[in-house]
Amino acid sequence: MWIDAKNKTDKRIKINSKPWDKINSNLWSLCKKCNEMIYTQDLKQNNNICTKCNFYFPMSPIERINLIMDDGFKILKNLTVKDDPLKFPDYQSKLDSSRRRNKTDDILTIAVGSTFNEPITVAVMNFKFLGGSMGRAFGENFIKAVLESQRRKQPLLIVTSSGGARMFEGILSLMQMPRTSLAVLDMNESSFPFLVLFTDPTYGGTTASFAMLGDVSIAEKGARVGFAGREIIAKNTQEKLPDNFQTAEYLLEKGAIDRVSSRENLKKEISLIAKILMQKKVNDDIN
Repeated sequence: MWIDAKNKTDKRIKINSKPWDKINSNLWSLCKKCNEMIYTQDLKQNNNICTKCNFYFPMSPIERINLIMDDGFKILKNLTVKDDPLKFPDYQSKLDSSRRRNKTDDILTIAVGSTFNEPITVAVMNFKFLGGSMGRAFGENFIKAVLESQRRKQPLLIVTSSGGARMFEGILSLMQMPRTSLAVLDMNESSFPFLVLFTDPTYGGTTASFAMLGDVSIAEKGARVGFAGREIIAKNTQEKLPDNFQTAEYLLEKGAIDRVSSRENLKKEISLIAKILMQKKVNDDIN
C-alpha cells in the first residue's frame, strides 16, 4: 500500500483492478489464497511457498528437480513422436505455443542423479504445458524413464501434475493409460522401486493409471487428486461433499495414499524411502 500525501487518499492496490495488471510480474507474485503480493525473490527462496499464508505455488519441472535432487543431475533428452496424428484443428499451433513458453518439447522432464547421495531417476510432469495432458510423447518418455531406471538399477520417482488425457490425440492419448500401467508392472517385476509424488492438481487418466500404482505414494500438502472434478461429482451425486474432499489430507485419511509431506521435507523423505526400498531389494535378491 502507499499513501498519496497531497490528496490524503489510500492508494491500496486492488487485486482485480488495473493497477495490479501494471505491476511487473517478474518482481511481484500474487497469492491466490490470501491475495497478498509477495516479492518474487522471497517466494523463490521459500520453495515457492507463500511467506504470508503458506500457500503452495506451482513449481516448474526444473524447480522440482532442484528441490528433490543433489547437484550434478543430468537432464535426459526426450524421445520425439510425430505431431498432430489426428490433424486436430489448432493442435499444432497450441503445441508450438506451449513449446515456446515452456522451452521444452512436451510435458515430461526426466533427470538422473541422486537425492542425498541415493541414486534416483526423477520424471516431472508440467501442468503449464497443455494442462499436463498425456499424449503419445508422454507415453514414450514415461517408458524411457522406466527403462533408464532399470538400466541404472535405481528407483524411479514420478512427480504428477495433470488434467488427464490429451483430447487432441483422441484414442491415441487414452492408450497411454494401459501403456504406462504396463511399464510400471515391468518396473515391479524387476523389483526396482516406483515412487509417486502427487502435486496440485492431478486428475483424469493420470490418476486412473500409473499414478495410483506406486510402491509408495506421497502427496504435497493440500494437493488436489481425483478423477472427475469436485463440482462434477457433487452435481451428479447430489451430495454435499466434505470440505477437504479430494485433497491430499482426505486421501491419506481414506488410505488412498501413504503420506502427506511438506515441501521442505520432500527430499529427505524421498531419499529415505528410496534407500529403504533399495535395501529391501538387495536383501530379497540375496535370499
